[in-house]
Amino acid sequence: MRIPLFAVLLTLSACSQPGSEASRSTTDLNIPTSSCEAAKNSVCAFFNAPLILLTNPIKLFLRKEVFYPTAKDLKFVDSTHQEWIAPKGTLTDGASIPRMFIPIIGAPTSREFINAAAIHDAYCGAGNNKLPQYHADTWQNVHRMFYDALRVGGTSAKKAKVMYAAVYLGGPRWNGKTTTQVTKSRNAPANFQMSTKSSLYPQRSRNGKSLTSQGVSISQLRNELQNTIDFIQTENPSIAELEYHLIKREAVLVRQVELDDED
Repeated sequence: MRIPLFAVLLTLSACSQPGSEASRSTTDLNIPTSSCEAAKNSVCAFFNAPLILLTNPIKLFLRKEVFYPTAKDLKFVDSTHQEWIAPKGTLTDGASIPRMFIPIIGAPTSREFINAAAIHDAYCGAGNNKLPQYHADTWQNVHRMFYDALRVGGTSAKKAKVMYAAVYLGGPRWNGKTTTQVTKSRNAPANFQMSTKSSLYPQRSRNGKSLTSQGVSISQLRNELQNTIDFIQTENPSIAELEYHLIKREAVLVRQVELDDED
């Protein structure tokens, strides 16, 4: 028997005192609030752009997409002065959007996405698992970087938020991280202290399993993305508020699976 969604919401809120949810915020969850919003943040920038791809297509086993290797290094600096690098030879398909969501948002392959997609692919994309950048930071930070890079590349805020939500809900996740590739931009203030971030955000999920591997169906995720698109359109949340929303919705989805399994 399937448990109604409102019952799941009641279950999740059962441990909270009245009014406690209203007092929670992105600050309480230690979700990073800094972001690159187009040209407003002078810290954020691509270096060695625009991206140049080699012309020889690469086909990967069991993958329908066609990938192309980058012809040179591409670097991105985010709003925290962290450097992200897609080294020469990074494979990219120019989209980074999970295939399950293409029927909803299409296959974004515009030039405004290509730089962000290449950087994102270096850290979690198919065929790049031998790069030193691969999984070199938390999956949450890598996906947030994707949003920042999209904004710097010229993608509108709402479109970038939809693409961020897509990779958050259906993109790759992994456990653990290393810090060898977390570097400070040479343009950062002298007294600026880098952090590895993961230790600062304990409320972010430490579970590196994808939502599908936790039992959430593709149809549920597609429905969730559509609901998130509606949320973005009507509420126009900041990127931190959007992540907070997705964290809460993820808990509902996973709890629904658990209740179904108990039945």
